[in-house]
Amino acid sequence: MTFRSYESHPKPALNTKCRGAVTDIVGAAYPGLPFNFMAYADACKITQCGAGEGAEEGVSLLKRFSVALLGIRVKSKEKCDKGYGMTLSTIEVLGDLDACMGGLYPEFRAYSPFSAIGPQTEALLSAKRFTTIMESDLHFVRHLFRQPDKFDATSERPMIVIGGDDLVETEVLMAASNDGLQVQISDERNIYKGRPLEVQIPDGVFSARTRAGGLAWLQQLYTWLLKTRALKMVVVHDDYRYQQADAARGLACFFVPDYARIFADPGGTATLFRASHVASLKDSTKRDIDPGVMLDDASLRYSAWTVYADKATGLSYAVIVDNTGAKNAKQLAHSEGNEERHSSVFCQMYDGMAPARAVHVAYLVVMDKTTVKSALPVGIRDVQSQQGDSVAALSAMVQMPGEVDVADIFD
Repeated sequence: MTFRSYESHPKPALNTKCRGAVTDIVGAAYPGLPFNFMAYADACKITQCGAGEGAEEGVSLLKRFSVALLGIRVKSKEKCDKGYGMTLSTIEVLGDLDACMGGLYPEFRAYSPFSAIGPQTEALLSAKRFTTIMESDLHFVRHLFRQPDKFDATSERPMIVIGGDDLVETEVLMAASNDGLQVQISDERNIYKGRPLEVQIPDGVFSARTRAGGLAWLQQLYTWLLKTRALKMVVVHDDYRYQQADAARGLACFFVPDYARIFADPGGTATLFRASHVASLKDSTKRDIDPGVMLDDASLRYSAWTVYADKATGLSYAVIVDNTGAKNAKQLAHSEGNEERHSSVFCQMYDGMAPARAVHVAYLVVMDKTTVKSALPVGIRDVQSQQGDSVAALSAMVQMPGEVDVADIFD
């Protein structure tokens, strides 16, 4: 997106009321730039996108990792010359979206995880392709990147997107305090190798109950997604904390699953199960699951397809889905409220989950040529049952994934 500014009015008395002539292009902006705006209450209206008249407004709508539409305007050429050429005029918070949704991240990436952040920013700030009246395309907003009094210091905080193929040497670990997940990167090329990374789970991605007590399940889910290369990781860079490699708190990061890759043409990559696979699958799930079983209409009870086959290890990663349709949990005295929702396609199944939150029962499988090594039970979100309600904040503990009895959860 390119921008034009305006000259000061030729009559000084009218400078605060009128604008002068329109300038040529002063600069450009593109995805991935780490702007640092100040939103002043009297000059920037903060609203919920799509909310009706009389709805809540103000800074209380903003949460960490919120997704929003920003209304921006270009300031005068005088301000552009000084590096403050853009300001916020409106913020429309998109309450049904969160930072873990894959469609928010274009293939083009302003930053790479394979070289220091400071020099990358300096290269961006010096690039000149569109402007004809400024030193570079980002000269007019340079102080929205870095503090003017410490312009040589790396104070910007870009979001570094790391693709699934570059996360092969990555592990998801339980924090020593058992109250969160951490990421350990072993790739020698990656600048975050050996740096502590703290996994963030924004509100609304999973149910509050999963976020509070389902860390073991989340660890297994993220590990399976990493192995299939169907996952991006986004690191929120903070150079001050990055330089403190031994800091107790690590850099914030979060995962963005690639569901298009997981569900891409499953009919073309069907998984073949031997008798030994079926036996070990039943043992892993504690259920009588046989991918070869037929329903009364002669269709298969289960669908199964391979997402990724690792030739180096001989392991395959597959999805098994129960074809009998979406299921709703039983109504219990301790059931969650029906307003509880989640944006993730995969969710945890547990006793007391919201009855209105319908899911398709599935298993994420790891197998070799003869044996199913593991099978993580997951629910695949039924889209129709998720519409119309916002995410509520509930909290409760939940049993470990291995103790889930799917038959006891659903009617």
